[in-house]
Amino acid sequence: MKVPAFHSTVPSDLDVYHDNESCILAERINPSDRVDGVDGRPWCTACASLD
Repeated sequence: MKVPAFHSTVPSDLDVYHDNESCILAERINPSDRVDGVDGRPWCTACASLD
């Protein structure tokens, strides 16, 4: 399901933004490490495949 765009603050995570709560990569991001917005990052390909 679509959610507002967010990205991770953890340096070891991919430098992409997510917008789908069903994304396997987004699910791994701890909620405390999530920041709202895209921050100029490319769209996560896993999120894109769920559209």
